[in-house]
Amino acid sequence: MPTAMILKEVHLQTADLAATTAFYAELLELPIQAQTETSVAFRVGFSLLSFRLSNAAQRPFYHFAFTIPSNQVAEAHAWISARTTILPAPEGGTILDFPNWNAKAFYFHDPNGNILECIARFDLPNAVANGFSSACFLGLNEIGLPTPNAPQSAEAIHRQYDVPYFVRGPRLPEFVVMGDDTGLFIMPTIGRGWLPTGRPAERFGIRVVFEEKGKTRVIDYQ
Repeated sequence: MPTAMILKEVHLQTADLAATTAFYAELLELPIQAQTETSVAFRVGFSLLSFRLSNAAQRPFYHFAFTIPSNQVAEAHAWISARTTILPAPEGGTILDFPNWNAKAFYFHDPNGNILECIARFDLPNAVANGFSSACFLGLNEIGLPTPNAPQSAEAIHRQYDVPYFVRGPRLPEFVVMGDDTGLFIMPTIGRGWLPTGRPAERFGIRVVFEEKGKTRVIDYQ
């Protein structure tokens, strides 16, 4: 898909670098791409997921999603649930169905309180024959970008970077989704609750390197 939006790099902050490194390297078994005394970066399929030690008194937290093979929701759920707790869905169970997006997903926390998601998008041709492993984290599919005004910020990104509004929606006064099935910006207004916990969205430093229509772009929020 030459015009797909690809989340190439996502750079986040962490208040506990040691716990972050252990969780992603040992529990999720993601390969470490680079590491210093104050940062660590992991390879996640076509994406790089990086954490930098925060000097702030606050504990930064984010929402992001991994793309998993479209035929491995149950296998991925079993693999993750053997390692950590799957978060309950608001209406019961632990797997959420998104019929408008033709997708299913489940959620869990990392030590920072980040809300992680594994999502299978059935319109993506990424089914695999083998059992689930860390190699089946195919890339980053979503990154949350909380903002004081979701429609205004979304329109600015649309105009500056030529990122389309997600054709499957939604596009609401407090919640806008941009991109396509391969990569999405999830843009809530600050204070809106994240699925599935309802924790109000906050904004912390984040840098996203993405590809849209073959061009590499950068969004940097400090």
